Amino acid sequence: MILKIFLESVVPVLLLLPLILIFIKDRDHVKIISPFILIFTCYQIILKIPLEYNEFDIINGKQNWTGKLLGIFFGLLTYSLLYRRLEPFNFLRFKQEPKTLLKTVLASSIMICTGFFSYFDSPRNFDIEILVFQLTMPGFDEEIMFRGILLALL
Repeated sequence: MILKIFLESVVPVLLLLPLILIFIKDRDHVKIISPFILIFTCYQIILKIPLEYNEFDIINGKQNWTGKLLGIFFGLLTYSLLYRRLEPFNFLRFKQEPKTLLKTVLASSIMICTGFFSYFDSPRNFDIEILVFQLTMPGFDEEIMFRGILLALL
Protein backbone atom coordinates (compact mmCIF):
# COMPACT_ATOMS: atom_id res chain seq x y z
CA MET A 1 0.00 0.00 0.00
CA ILE A 2 2.68 2.52 0.95
CA LEU A 3 4.55 1.69 -2.26
CA LYS A 4 1.37 2.41 -4.25
CA ILE A 5 0.94 5.79 -2.50
CA PHE A 6 4.61 6.63 -3.05
CA LEU A 7 4.50 5.71 -6.75
CA GLU A 8 1.28 7.67 -7.31
CA SER A 9 2.95 10.69 -5.73
CA VAL A 10 6.27 10.42 -7.56
CA VAL A 11 5.09 9.52 -11.08
CA PRO A 12 3.90 13.05 -12.04
CA VAL A 13 7.29 14.45 -11.05
CA LEU A 14 9.19 11.68 -12.82
CA LEU A 15 7.24 12.30 -16.02
CA LEU A 16 8.12 15.99 -15.99
CA LEU A 17 11.67 15.66 -14.67
CA PRO A 18 13.32 15.01 -18.08
CA LEU A 19 11.68 18.14 -19.50
CA ILE A 20 12.72 20.17 -16.49
CA LEU A 21 16.32 19.00 -16.79
CA ILE A 22 16.38 19.75 -20.53
CA PHE A 23 15.22 23.33 -20.05
CA ILE A 24 17.41 24.18 -17.06
CA LYS A 25 20.04 26.57 -18.32
CA ASP A 26 21.88 27.06 -15.07
CA ARG A 27 22.81 23.99 -13.04
CA ASP A 28 22.34 25.99 -9.83
CA HIS A 29 18.61 25.70 -10.46
CA VAL A 30 18.85 22.02 -9.53
CA LYS A 31 19.14 23.25 -5.94
CA ILE A 32 15.66 24.73 -6.39
CA ILE A 33 14.14 21.74 -8.17
CA SER A 34 15.22 19.29 -5.45
CA PRO A 35 13.18 20.88 -2.60
CA PHE A 36 10.29 21.38 -5.04
CA ILE A 37 10.21 17.64 -5.81
CA LEU A 38 10.57 16.69 -2.15
CA ILE A 39 7.81 19.05 -0.95
CA PHE A 40 5.43 18.10 -3.76
CA THR A 41 5.94 14.37 -3.15
CA CYS A 42 5.49 14.68 0.63
CA TYR A 43 2.34 16.75 0.13
CA GLN A 44 0.84 14.16 -2.22
CA ILE A 45 1.66 11.33 0.20
CA ILE A 46 0.11 13.22 3.12
CA LEU A 47 -3.10 13.74 1.15
CA LYS A 48 -3.38 10.07 0.18
CA ILE A 49 -2.44 8.27 3.40
CA PRO A 50 -5.84 8.73 5.16
CA LEU A 51 -7.59 7.32 2.09
CA GLU A 52 -5.58 4.10 2.18
CA TYR A 53 -5.05 3.62 5.92
CA ASN A 54 -8.14 3.98 8.10
CA GLU A 55 -5.94 4.32 11.21
CA PHE A 56 -4.90 7.79 10.01
CA ASP A 57 -8.43 8.90 9.12
CA ILE A 58 -9.33 11.04 12.14
CA ILE A 59 -12.52 12.50 10.66
CA ASN A 60 -14.70 9.71 9.33
CA GLY A 61 -16.62 11.39 6.55
CA LYS A 62 -17.43 10.81 2.93
CA GLN A 63 -14.65 13.19 1.89
CA ASN A 64 -10.93 13.25 2.66
CA TRP A 65 -11.18 15.79 5.50
CA THR A 66 -8.20 14.36 7.35
CA GLY A 67 -5.96 14.41 4.28
CA LYS A 68 -6.89 18.01 3.48
CA LEU A 69 -6.39 19.14 7.08
CA LEU A 70 -3.01 17.39 7.21
CA GLY A 71 -2.20 19.05 3.87
CA ILE A 72 -3.04 22.47 5.33
CA PHE A 73 -0.92 21.77 8.42
CA PHE A 74 1.99 20.52 6.26
CA GLY A 75 1.67 23.58 4.01
CA LEU A 76 1.67 26.04 6.90
CA LEU A 77 4.62 24.27 8.54
CA THR A 78 6.60 24.22 5.29
CA TYR A 79 5.69 27.84 4.56
CA SER A 80 6.86 28.96 7.99
CA LEU A 81 10.13 27.02 7.65
CA LEU A 82 10.87 28.38 4.17
CA TYR A 83 9.46 31.89 4.68
CA ARG A 84 12.82 33.69 4.36
CA ARG A 85 13.74 31.74 1.23
CA LEU A 86 10.35 32.42 -0.37
CA GLU A 87 10.32 36.13 0.53
CA PRO A 88 11.25 37.62 -2.87
CA PHE A 89 8.57 35.54 -4.59
CA ASN A 90 5.92 35.38 -1.91
CA PHE A 91 2.63 35.08 -3.84
CA LEU A 92 0.51 34.18 -0.83
CA ARG A 93 -1.33 37.32 0.22
CA PHE A 94 -4.15 37.67 2.68
CA LYS A 95 -4.68 41.38 2.17
CA GLN A 96 -6.45 42.31 -1.04
CA GLU A 97 -5.84 45.52 -2.97
CA PRO A 98 -8.88 47.82 -2.61
CA LYS A 99 -9.14 48.22 -6.42
CA THR A 100 -9.40 44.50 -7.04
CA LEU A 101 -11.41 43.51 -3.96
CA LEU A 102 -14.79 44.19 -5.57
CA LYS A 103 -13.84 42.26 -8.71
CA THR A 104 -12.59 39.33 -6.62
CA VAL A 105 -15.73 39.21 -4.48
CA LEU A 106 -17.97 39.47 -7.55
CA ALA A 107 -16.12 36.74 -9.49
CA SER A 108 -15.99 34.48 -6.44
CA SER A 109 -19.71 34.98 -5.75
CA ILE A 110 -20.64 34.11 -9.33
CA MET A 111 -18.54 30.93 -9.22
CA ILE A 112 -19.89 29.89 -5.81
CA CYS A 113 -23.50 30.51 -6.86
CA THR A 114 -23.01 28.65 -10.12
CA GLY A 115 -21.49 25.67 -8.31
CA PHE A 116 -24.13 25.80 -5.59
CA PHE A 117 -27.10 25.89 -7.95
CA SER A 118 -25.66 23.40 -10.41
CA TYR A 119 -25.36 20.99 -7.47
CA PHE A 120 -29.15 21.04 -7.08
CA ASP A 121 -29.60 20.47 -10.80
CA SER A 122 -27.86 17.09 -10.59
CA PRO A 123 -29.73 13.84 -9.92
CA ARG A 124 -27.80 13.30 -6.66
CA ASN A 125 -29.37 13.83 -3.26
CA PHE A 126 -28.34 16.93 -1.36
CA ASP A 127 -25.39 16.26 0.95
CA ILE A 128 -24.24 19.16 3.11
CA GLU A 129 -20.89 17.47 3.87
CA ILE A 130 -19.90 17.31 0.20
CA LEU A 131 -21.03 20.89 -0.36
CA VAL A 132 -19.07 22.26 2.64
CA PHE A 133 -15.99 20.21 1.77
CA GLN A 134 -15.94 21.33 -1.86
CA LEU A 135 -16.50 24.98 -0.92
CA THR A 136 -13.71 25.09 1.64
CA MET A 137 -11.02 22.46 1.65
CA PRO A 138 -9.62 22.39 -1.90
CA GLY A 139 -8.99 26.12 -1.85
CA PHE A 140 -7.18 26.32 1.47
CA ASP A 141 -4.56 23.63 1.12
CA GLU A 142 -3.93 24.16 -2.60
CA GLU A 143 -3.45 27.92 -2.24
CA ILE A 144 -0.97 27.45 0.58
CA MET A 145 0.93 24.67 -1.15
CA PHE A 146 0.87 25.65 -4.80
CA ARG A 147 0.75 29.44 -4.71
CA GLY A 148 2.51 30.00 -1.42
CA ILE A 149 5.31 27.44 -1.65
CA LEU A 150 5.74 25.61 -4.95
CA LEU A 151 5.19 28.61 -7.24
CA ALA A 152 7.55 30.68 -5.11
CA LEU A 153 10.22 27.97 -5.31
CA LEU A 154 10.02 27.93 -9.09
